[in-house]
Amino acid sequence: MKIVISIFAIAGFSVLLWKLPFFRNTGLKTWQVLCAFYVKLLVAVAFYVMYAHYPTYKNQSDSQAFYQSAAQFAAIAHEDFGDYLRASFRIPVKMPEIRKKLPKIAYWNRPYDNSMPNDTRQTLILYSFLYLLAFGSLPVMLIVANFLAFCGLFALFKAFLGARWLREPQPPVVERSRNDILLPAAIACFAIPSTLFWSSGLMKEVWLLLFMGFTVYSATMFFTTKKMRFAVFALLWGIALLHIKIYIAGFLLPLLGIYAIRQKWQKPNAVVFYGCAFAVLIFLAFCAHWFANFNIIEVLVQQRNTFIRMLEAQNHSAIILQTFDESSNFIAQIFVGLGNVFLRPNVFDTQNVFVFLAGLENTIIAALIICAIILCVKKCSTSTTLSNQIPSDYTILAIVFVVTVFTIIGFTTPNMGALMRYKSVLLPFVVMLVVNDLPNIRNFTNVKLH
Repeated sequence: MKIVISIFAIAGFSVLLWKLPFFRNTGLKTWQVLCAFYVKLLVAVAFYVMYAHYPTYKNQSDSQAFYQSAAQFAAIAHEDFGDYLRASFRIPVKMPEIRKKLPKIAYWNRPYDNSMPNDTRQTLILYSFLYLLAFGSLPVMLIVANFLAFCGLFALFKAFLGARWLREPQPPVVERSRNDILLPAAIACFAIPSTLFWSSGLMKEVWLLLFMGFTVYSATMFFTTKKMRFAVFALLWGIALLHIKIYIAGFLLPLLGIYAIRQKWQKPNAVVFYGCAFAVLIFLAFCAHWFANFNIIEVLVQQRNTFIRMLEAQNHSAIILQTFDESSNFIAQIFVGLGNVFLRPNVFDTQNVFVFLAGLENTIIAALIICAIILCVKKCSTSTTLSNQIPSDYTILAIVFVVTVFTIIGFTTPNMGALMRYKSVLLPFVVMLVVNDLPNIRNFTNVKLH
């Protein structure tokens, strides 16, 4: 029966991909969109088999834990739907019995308290909605979750296609058509194994890709059409993103705001404009420390130490970052973490076939980054003046976004598996940058901005 229901669910989502205007007029044919979705489902099958049957990972599945926790929380809806909704929206529940049950649900509370919002609880609540809609069927929940992640990736794909309009005006002789961007964007969104893999279970990455993809897509549509409804959509999706992964939203939303200001104020030199914008952000961070007693560095250290304590409590041996004491140089710690994000795992971290495949992928991406930087430097060095080779505003902000988030991930994540998982959602930006943007820094000789 589960197989029949799953087939009907896949057929229903296939019809949506075939008929909805959102998935059309991108340069991809309908059968290509459907194939990309089916590949996502095949990866989901591989994810399920790996965590259900492979001994090393059988007891380490966050996907299974989220399913069990969602089942416990969804059971409250059958007892008192009003209290279920109250708990979902962080309103105190009325029934004492339910109030006692909530702390016993896995993932409802963190094992270690810290000052960061509990995004794990929010993820659990979202999956409880899916649990009720799927009548508790795990296969159907996995299919729905993969469709949602695919929608987020498709929104990001459309944003990458629209990003050519986020570039400063350029003469027709150097205008690049959408077809030139189509293949890199398709590879970035639908062909990165780790991005597909880590968004294939009942994981936080499903909602992260969904909310981040539509935030970027809505902002892109606003910048290109100037229609206010897209600005409202971007704000709403951004608020949802804040509840799932605050540090990604905390950098993505200000960067989108900076770009919006840049569109209205193109007169200053890019270096001056972005230098001032980032100086303002740093000043605001200091103000948060002085007046609100919010120290970003202390929060990051707290988050990393909490992660280490959790790993030690589980007797986990895959800690790859050095544990620094309070007197260690913070800048050194940042660079160590950033190096781990870009270089680990690699082909030399072969613990099993899964780590080898992840290391092979990461090694290829690292090689692409190095090649893109070399091409960029070479192109700039052959120009008559360095100022003639200027990356677009989109490229500048994408680089800042990726490097900043990777820095946070590297600093706070001491575990190999978590490192692969957390950075997977940013890899479409990385691949798009190294394949399409950095090697094609435009020449602005004799070009005037309108």
